[in-house]
Formats: sequence, structure tokens, C-alpha cells
Amino acid sequence: MTRFPIFIFLLFIFAASAQASGVPSPEQMAARDASAKESCLIVPEVIVPLRPPEFAGVQQWKRTFGVEGLDRAEVILPLADGGFFVVGESRPLSGPDKKPESLQLYLIRLDGAGKAIFEKRHKIEGLERVIAATLSKDRLYVLTEQKKENRTHARISSFDGKGDVQKFARDLTSARDVFPQDMVILGDQILVALWEKNHKNPDDNLTVLKRLSFDGKILSEREYLPGVPNRVRSLTRISSGGVLAVGDIIRENGATAGWIMRLDSRDGIVWQRPYSRGAGAQLNRGAVLKSGDGFAVSGSSIPADGKPRAAWVMTVSPQGEPVWQNYMTGSYDYSAEDIITMEDGRVSVLMNGAPDSKGGRAHARIATFDAQGKQVNDESYIEGANAHALRFVTLDKARVITGAAQTGFAGENADVLTRESTFDAWVAALPLLQDFQDPCQVKEAAKPNDKDEKRVP
Repeated sequence: MTRFPIFIFLLFIFAASAQASGVPSPEQMAARDASAKESCLIVPEVIVPLRPPEFAGVQQWKRTFGVEGLDRAEVILPLADGGFFVVGESRPLSGPDKKPESLQLYLIRLDGAGKAIFEKRHKIEGLERVIAATLSKDRLYVLTEQKKENRTHARISSFDGKGDVQKFARDLTSARDVFPQDMVILGDQILVALWEKNHKNPDDNLTVLKRLSFDGKILSEREYLPGVPNRVRSLTRISSGGVLAVGDIIRENGATAGWIMRLDSRDGIVWQRPYSRGAGAQLNRGAVLKSGDGFAVSGSSIPADGKPRAAWVMTVSPQGEPVWQNYMTGSYDYSAEDIITMEDGRVSVLMNGAPDSKGGRAHARIATFDAQGKQVNDESYIEGANAHALRFVTLDKARVITGAAQTGFAGENADVLTRESTFDAWVAALPLLQDFQDPCQVKEAAKPNDKDEKRVP
């Protein structure tokens, strides 16, 4: 009879007991560690296939505003008392024949629960669209696109804090057509981004930044990359000084590429860089990462294979080097309209989904990614028959999106103004995302002296 040493017998008993009790073996521990390290690796580029929208996102409250005719919420401005200022456009229908009036500036003051305190409309001759708005102390500044005698120019207007009295209106004109893009307040000045285009030669276009005082006086102006068609679409203030400008630029091969410029406190270029993607791309919005390790930007990319447009989100280092980038695709045409960053490293992107010829409903969608670029949340929202989101802000108790919702009906053969009249201004408050602890960031904090472990931004 073969005899086994007692220690071998006990080893078998211990191993069986450990397995039965759920205690991982050394091999299992090593496999888990390897899997954890792999999950924290950054994949530079990822195509993210989006599932069909479910429209199951929770909303704290939702509101639509307007009269019979077009109403659209372009910008939302948080206030110190927890309420909001919403700025947009309105085109009422009047008379027995429901004739559309000229476009008007539309101001809505909401409390923290979304209840309208007041709604005001201002007739502004030649108004084409509200582009941006901002608050400074007791003044509301609104940047609009205007048209006069078939030429386009920009206008910055100032109103009192109640939106009643217009303090001044300053037209920003040029020998070229002037299309306003964005504005930010820098100290006691306003920086305005303009896209100027030769009305006789559309390929002759460029970005111009102008600084204005709070009373509308032009203090300085600067052109960027003359001879190279380019367009800054948004500006983001950097707390350490300067501005992040994002948009698009035409490359030597004629294709449109995403474009980022980092500007110093005097609007000089610190660095600028194009980002080519697919058959064409553009960046719409930028944000500063809360870690201070760079920036997050969003826009859209046209795939080279002719598939529907993809929403594009990317993080870059402080010097503009891509860290990770994702392309969100699906059965809809997707474009990223706005972006926010969070203290825990997450990045949320507000997208619009437009249906193709096969049908569907236009809707808003929010995709959230962790610091390594992995998707951790996906939400879709709709109001009425179709919805189009434009802005996205995060407050202490909610996230708020604004845009337009189709609450009426227009036939397939209806003209543009008739179809527009079925849309109302749309504001929705969404709950904050659940608290999130990035395991990769925790490991990094626990090993500050580990030189072999790659730092994750």
C-alpha cells in the first residue's frame, strides 16, 4: 500500500478548503492583477458602437416654453440663487393666416425647479440666431448673428439683469461677412470669436478674435493663420491664464480637420494643432480637465467609408498631444454639441442623434467616459416627437440640458418656417451621476513612488 506523507495530505485538504471557501489561489490572484493592469491601460483610439436609444433616462423635471411658432433655447446661464437665465430665439405666428413674424430675442428666467419667473421677447431687426450669452455682475451680454442687405455681421448687446433695458448694441462688421462663434469674459473684458469670410470667395476665410470693454468699445483684434481657411467655434477660459480655442481648419489636401489653439493671456498662440479624422472632422466644444493635466474636446467626424457621421470625443495633454479619443457611431448620425468634465476624471459628452432615411426620432444622448476613455454611462432623452439639444451644464444638484423639442406636427411637404413653428424651447434637469471611484486612479495614488507603473491622466 502506497503511503503519502502527512504534510502532502494536509496540503490537499487546505487547497480544497480554500477553493471551497472562495479564497483565490496565487494563480488566480496573479490573473486578477494582470487583468486589472490591462483594464487601466489607455487605448489611443476606440470606435464605440452605440445601442439603439431607449429614452429611459430619469429627469428631475422638464419644461417646454413658447408661443405658437418657433421657440428655441440656445444658452443656459446658472445664477447664484440656484435659478437660470435661458437665452434663445422666438418667431411667433400672428394674424388669422398664422404668418411668421421676424425672429425675436427670447429671454426666460427660471427658478431652481424650472418654473418660469418671466418670459420676455425683444424685437431685434435683422436677427438670424443667438450664438452665445454670458453674465457679469448685473449685466447680460448676448452675441447674435445679424443680416442686413444680404450681408452678415455680428452684434453684441447688453441688457440689465432683468433682461428689460438694452444698455447698448455694438455691431461687429468687416469688409468680409462676419459670423459670430462664441465669447467669454476675461477679467474686465469680453473676448469674441468671429469667423470672417469673403462673400465673393468663400474659400477666403479665417478666425478673428476681438476684445471689447463692458461698454462695447473695441480694445484689440487679431487675425489667425491668414491664407489658411480656419474657424474657431468655441472659447474656453483656462484658470491658469489664457484661452482654449477649438474648431476646424482646412489641410493641404483640402480635407477639414479638427483644430485646437492654446492662447496666452494676450491672445497669442502658445501652440496650435490640426487633428485629421476620416473624410473630415470638426471640433465644437472644449473643456479643461479638472486634474489640470490637459483638455477634453468634442465634435464630429465623417467616416471615410461613407457611414453616418460619428460623434468624436478626445482628451489631449497640456501640449496638445492626444491621450485617448473615441468615436460614437450607430444607426443614427451623431454629433457632439457640448462637453463637461468632473472632479473624478470623468468626461460627459452631449450628443444629438439624427435619424437616417430608415426612420427614427431625433434625440439627445449623453455618453460618459472615465479618465482612461472607457465608457461608463449612456443616457438618451427625448421630448415630443423629436428633440435637439444645444447646451449642457452641471450644477450642485442637477445636470441641465437646453434646446428645442417638437411639440407640434407638420406635414412632410411643409416649408421650413412651418416645420420650425412646431418646436418649443426645451429645458430638462437630470439627476447627477452616481459617485464614481476610478480604481485606476486609486492605484496610482497608492503607489506614488512606483516608477514602473505608467501614470494615468
